[in-house]
Amino acid sequence: MKTSSSMALAGAMILTGGLAQAADPAQGEADFKRCRSCHEVVADNGTAIVKGGKTGPNLYGVVGRTVASVEDFRYSESLEEVGESGVVWDEEPCGLRRGPDGLA
Repeated sequence: MKTSSSMALAGAMILTGGLAQAADPAQGEADFKRCRSCHEVVADNGTAIVKGGKTGPNLYGVVGRTVASVEDFRYSESLEEVGESGVVWDEEPCGLRRGPDGLA
């Protein structure tokens, strides 16, 4: 269950900038599995918190980050437009989540 706990913690850290305030950790873990298929969570010091895909940018510290602002990452035109408008990821970053058929 170590992986399970790590995923729940990573999801909480991503959504709250490190302050675990998840109301339902099991639901957060289930929701984050979808993110993990494209994203990983790697701390600034290189520690892999959650290993995942590399199709999307690293989600470490995403809360407070301007949308489409990770240097050297190629974003879709639609996400670049959102970022250029000044939108910042908040506690609900999946509001702009694409998956196979959404915005990104």
